[in-house]
Amino acid sequence: MHNGWTIELLGAVGGVSTDRYTPDKIRLLLLQDRTPLEHGAQFTGRPVTKLHVGEHDIVKLRPEAYRNKAASIIAVARQALEKERSYRVHHPDKTWFVIHVEDDSSPVIGNVCPLLTPLHTILSPTSAQPIETESALDDLMSVCRLYFQTSKAHHIRLDEGLSNFGMTQDRQLYYLDDDVYPWDDCVTFAHMLGVYFRSLSWMTSETAERFGTELRRLILDVYPNGQYIYVLSGQLEDVFIPAEDRLKVFKTFKKAFERRKAERRAPEVDNRTTFAVLADIHANLPALESVLAFLDRERITQGIVLGDVVGYGPHPAECIERLQATGFSTLKGNHDHLAAEGIVPEGTGVTSHAKWALEWTLQHLSDTDKKWLAGLPPMLEGDGWFAVHGAPVDPTFMNAYVYHMTYESNLDWLERRKLSLCFHGHTHLPAVYARKRGAPDKCYTNDDYRLNDYHHALVCPGSVGQTREGKPAARFATYEPETRTLRMHSLAYEIDRTVTDMTNFGFPNTLVERLRRGH
Repeated sequence: MHNGWTIELLGAVGGVSTDRYTPDKIRLLLLQDRTPLEHGAQFTGRPVTKLHVGEHDIVKLRPEAYRNKAASIIAVARQALEKERSYRVHHPDKTWFVIHVEDDSSPVIGNVCPLLTPLHTILSPTSAQPIETESALDDLMSVCRLYFQTSKAHHIRLDEGLSNFGMTQDRQLYYLDDDVYPWDDCVTFAHMLGVYFRSLSWMTSETAERFGTELRRLILDVYPNGQYIYVLSGQLEDVFIPAEDRLKVFKTFKKAFERRKAERRAPEVDNRTTFAVLADIHANLPALESVLAFLDRERITQGIVLGDVVGYGPHPAECIERLQATGFSTLKGNHDHLAAEGIVPEGTGVTSHAKWALEWTLQHLSDTDKKWLAGLPPMLEGDGWFAVHGAPVDPTFMNAYVYHMTYESNLDWLERRKLSLCFHGHTHLPAVYARKRGAPDKCYTNDDYRLNDYHHALVCPGSVGQTREGKPAARFATYEPETRTLRMHSLAYEIDRTVTDMTNFGFPNTLVERLRRGH
């Protein structure tokens, strides 16, 4: 260690003062030879990261990550410490410090931590170190537990690689990496599961079945509404396992996790008879009643609802009650999800009027209503069709849009999965985006369609309660599976009744006028 360097301790992650690390002890650790970082070795990571490993402790320096004025660098280090204190995933004795160098305006940030055993060296042992399967699966579940609990608490994801987790001698698991990442709705986690199954040879079919069952139970414990069971299940479709023996093991895991996809089916819909396709009711009871009266006259008793039962309109509880009476298979939309979770979103992408409407909706739903919304699935499968609120390519199935900039990638998604038809809502605009081999993809806005003419199609029935076509009407579709015939419908409804209720409840005039104008 250079005599011209001084070490300033900033504090331990555990939030309490500790005498485990002093400047002199850190200085002695820095005198150790630098430990190289190599893929597959005990220590992995960025080559520019500097590690100095002692018998019981490890120092990490990342001079490349922080190049700024001294005051700014110290602020960055303190911010990293405070974040780790809030995350509570690192060893409590992990201590951040700053090295000040004489005649140098760029201090170096570092941290020191007890030396833990990286998990990849435990779960991927050499032939000379046979593995105990039950213990290994317990360790893997510890990673998953820390991962999902952290995502729930902080809406972030940890780096899923096993080398980023370390174990104490008494089998306590901690996160080793300094970096965390924005939560991505299980996308990266699903692909890391593929890495686990490709590389962990001890994972047999029997162990994989247990892993699938326990992971499902864990996710439901952290996210009781079941949203991420569907989300992760959808992402598992894209996991790549080239070796046939490993693929067989992975399929056993997937089957146990999904429980044969039973909850993804739409049991109320008999594909031998015509059924209704509704979307985006948005708490507009007169519009919903007009549609249900038409279906009653036509003796159409089956239907699917593509989400957003609530939001924007003045009748959230009443629309829930009417839909429950129909027995229609109902999906969860983004407004339903926010209302169920009691979340009022922040940010520039959310208008003040939308926030007002959500806050009003939360005050006019019972706990029973919110529980019903929370239990709605984000996707459903029928015989020959798939249904989501938003877009099939979206991991959440409820937030992205199918429109002229995105329909091709969504048609590609259907083609990869050999699905011919997807119903979706969210855009509020009735349309069919269709693909026929030998012809360019195209958007259609007809009233009647013979979907047998197309190999893949994305169908939006429009919005029951919040049309965006420039004229107020209740829009929906009916579908005859045997002939693959789709019909779009537009009905008048008592809009003045809805407007009166919105006015009486004090809804912003912008929302009232948007309903009147139909856009």
